[in-house]
Amino acid sequence: MNAFKYKYNKPVLIMLLAATLVAAAGLCWNVYNLVCFIKDDTFKTVVYALSVAVNAFLLAFVISVTVYGRYVFKNGKLYLYFGFIKTKTDVKDIVQITHFVKSDKLVIYFKDAKFSAIVISPELYGEFTRALLSANPAVISDSSSEDQSE
Repeated sequence: MNAFKYKYNKPVLIMLLAATLVAAAGLCWNVYNLVCFIKDDTFKTVVYALSVAVNAFLLAFVISVTVYGRYVFKNGKLYLYFGFIKTKTDVKDIVQITHFVKSDKLVIYFKDAKFSAIVISPELYGEFTRALLSANPAVISDSSSEDQSE
């Protein structure tokens, strides 16, 4: 099994941090209100309990996305994990992998003429390509300078 950590850019990391802080603050505030109203008002208790559950789920989800975003090759499939969310692609559906040197992007192309950019550290491009080629030797590996007009 080969795993490659998803590389978030700075704006996304800032948004994930902001979502973590907002969810944590909402969780603390709603727990406080839940404790204050638990004996007095049934309706407010239910509302705050639901708010606690939503904020706790949001906090857990954002932390899991931040910590566990990765690509994994396993059993002939390429999995992309974003916390609790998992997508899988059969490596037999991948026909080409191209490293665009000028923009330093790694892109995989599928049988159905779709493509996907692989968002990992550029230092891991070679290792990712080798893992894909070992899972599906029929994949065409290519490097492109992107200077098609010259």
